Amino acid sequence: DLDRITRIVQGTTRKDEAATRVLPMFFDDFEAYRILGLNPEAPPVAVKKVVDALRMSWHPDHARSEPDRRHREERIKQINAAWDLLKGVRVEAA
Repeated sequence: DLDRITRIVQGTTRKDEAATRVLPMFFDDFEAYRILGLNPEAPPVAVKKVVDALRMSWHPDHARSEPDRRHREERIKQINAAWDLLKGVRVEAA
């Protein structure tokens, strides 16, 4: 699990080119697991650890530029929506 979390966190250190990409906000359970980089068979404890690691690594305070900040804010919304969906709480995106 720790190796997987490390790979996910390392994937967050992309250049600003990726910061302009728009991420989808509406998805199903399968897409939620994909967004979090997890197998649907992952135990709930592992899911929570990955979500916590993703939230820390994608936090907007780590942004290097304004486009990067916007991208991180969108990514955090996506991570939170995926987590809410997997917890069984359907959240409408604004």
